[in-house]
Amino acid sequence: MGVLRTLLVTRRFWPHVGDDAACRLAALAEGFRRSGAHPHIVAARYAASWPKALVVRETQLSRPAPAPRSDWSMSRYTRALSNWLRDQAAGYDLIYADAMREEGAVAVETARRVGVASVVRYGGVGRRSDHAWSLGSRNARRWFSICLKADRIIATRASAEQRLLAAGVGQDRIVRIDNGFLPTAPPDNAHRQAARRVLSQVNSDLFVPVDGQVLLSTNQMLPGTGLDALARALPPLLERHPKLRVWLVGDGQLREELYDYLRGMGVRSQVAMPGCFASLDEVLAAADAYVLPGDEDGLEYYFPRVLGAGVPAAVVDTVETRRLLGEDFASLPSFAAEDHPAMLGALERLLATPQQTLAQARLVRQRVLQHSFQHSVEKHLRLFCQLTGKTLAGTPKTAEPLP
Repeated sequence: MGVLRTLLVTRRFWPHVGDDAACRLAALAEGFRRSGAHPHIVAARYAASWPKALVVRETQLSRPAPAPRSDWSMSRYTRALSNWLRDQAAGYDLIYADAMREEGAVAVETARRVGVASVVRYGGVGRRSDHAWSLGSRNARRWFSICLKADRIIATRASAEQRLLAAGVGQDRIVRIDNGFLPTAPPDNAHRQAARRVLSQVNSDLFVPVDGQVLLSTNQMLPGTGLDALARALPPLLERHPKLRVWLVGDGQLREELYDYLRGMGVRSQVAMPGCFASLDEVLAAADAYVLPGDEDGLEYYFPRVLGAGVPAAVVDTVETRRLLGEDFASLPSFAAEDHPAMLGALERLLATPQQTLAQARLVRQRVLQHSFQHSVEKHLRLFCQLTGKTLAGTPKTAEPLP
């Protein structure tokens, strides 16, 4: 039957801290590879100096076409991507797209032409979801409608499944696969102090007093991610906790605005904005607490990593975060979206009793890891094997039916 070979198509793939979707796709590809599949990621090239082919974390990555920068260049980009996929797809068993946008439509059309299976994933949350994007223009609606013709569509949450059903997709073509939670060993105090020393040597802004605490946020610095409300909550929080250090990891168009505001409020020395990191490991090990200020970024990779590491967290109160956490939502300090006084109160509760919140976070970790990221990987691979008749390397039989 042969080994399962998959093309994973996305727009932007640079899996550093600051790109939630790319980090999730990198983890998914790594899970595929470790399970015996042969994944190959295909993404756009954002600079002429970027190599067209390389290996990232032992997974092959191709960048056949320059990234689009306008409607005109989008047409050129999709043609180039389509041509490359048609040339390469015959050597693969399945084409997977991680969003129902232009790349997803090209993947579905190419898969149909060359006779391989296609799978697309409904991506994003709220105003950044694929459905919300499809309402922005006639072309977007056309691309989205093509994606609806994929052999299977993966819904990672109940709201995505509801949107797909409303769009007329049959229940038999919708596959519910939650993102899952990635396990990370909870750091002890020695590991935390070592991580802080290493990071402060890399960037002096990340220096933390010996008895200080670190509050971490990884949301992109974009409108709608909640960072503007977090910035307004920080001055009174830091006034009450002078040894607290806040790390805003990531980047985006609001960076200068946030920097100017924090400097104007006199707290810039207590807030580090170090940009992006290649790995979340040391940053997460150094943190005492985490805040998810908005649900439109961070729900796919960062927040599940935080919970899987047992780091105490304060979380925005939305339908999506309640559905993600279930009964455990009540265990975490929460606040209404864009409500910085409520966010301030939640952060005060998070920091007031560190031992109690740490113990609660470890209990939450035990429960959420019953739905691990590895389970998500296995469900993807069982679906792929069903569609293609392929097996995984070293696997003596085809995958079992999906539950």
